[in-house]
Amino acid sequence: MPDAPSGNRLIAAIKDLWKGLRGAPNSLWAGSIFVLVIGGVLILASKIPSPFGWERHEPAELARDIGIALIIAPVVTIVYEAGTRRSAKFEQMRHDVIATLASLVTEDIFEEIKDQIVMRNRTRRDVEITVSVLRAVELADGTRKAVPDNMVVLEIEYAYNLHRFRAAGQIVEVNHALDIHMWDEALQVPCFKWIDIIVEGQTTRYDKDKLAASYNRAKGLFSNNVHVPEGGSVRIISNRLENIFVPGMYTLFMPEILTRDEGAQPDAITIHLTIENLPEDLEASATTWYAPHELARVGTANEWVFRRPMFAGQGISLILKKRAISAESETPKPLPASVAASSPGEKPGSPGRGPE
Repeated sequence: MPDAPSGNRLIAAIKDLWKGLRGAPNSLWAGSIFVLVIGGVLILASKIPSPFGWERHEPAELARDIGIALIIAPVVTIVYEAGTRRSAKFEQMRHDVIATLASLVTEDIFEEIKDQIVMRNRTRRDVEITVSVLRAVELADGTRKAVPDNMVVLEIEYAYNLHRFRAAGQIVEVNHALDIHMWDEALQVPCFKWIDIIVEGQTTRYDKDKLAASYNRAKGLFSNNVHVPEGGSVRIISNRLENIFVPGMYTLFMPEILTRDEGAQPDAITIHLTIENLPEDLEASATTWYAPHELARVGTANEWVFRRPMFAGQGISLILKKRAISAESETPKPLPASVAASSPGEKPGSPGRGPE
């Protein structure tokens, strides 16, 4: 993927430097200004003509050199102090956070938190999932094949923004997995149709041969390294076909922690799930299997929202089942009068039977 523009990196570096300069102690500023003033005085003094008329004025040259050194030294000191102070504050904060977590949980849990959240250096935001329910799929040769009655195929478009936690590690590995254990040879599903990776407005589409180069068929796993710009994000959109039995369930796991945008409101949506083209004989529901953080259905529509963070390994499940038959449809319709008047053993329209 293309690198971030050098102009953006320079602006970001200047902003970071300014933040560090603002945090420098007053004593450092006062000392640096004093040394700068002395250096300036010495440089000005070096311009005074020699009272002895010498062709060379060695004291003036020495004063000029010392003045230049006194001007450069405070500038270098302040810039170095700003950078090291910012790094020291970050390391101290990191140490404090680690010490706090280590005191709250057991060592094995703490190590897992570091591995799954801190060291992974990635988070997903603004997740949009759109699911279409299909009862026929188009094969590679262009023909359409009907899906068996006890099964449906889900066309899932899954989009999200990928961010980095830390400035380090601009190259982030992106993984997407299929339920390959459900492979159906006749329907050629599950499979990826395409995957778009959008970096700073430029879209790279992985499909056909390009998709196959990053796809592990045995594991059903797409894996690719993506450059995430500093202070920015990458939009990733995948389109896949997954097959499930009906009644049945499809679960989409989060391999990275899911968070809100920085500065977002407490009720900001983190996951938006929509189901389209749901057949009339099916009904759908969605769950996280965790009551305090459940999905909220939007009215009576096949649409759900989630407003909380979500840890890596958690996910949402889409459940499909046959729609219950209403009581009205289960009530038998009354027979016509001519049929109702017939004897129980007679067929409608047949002559009545006399006494034996």
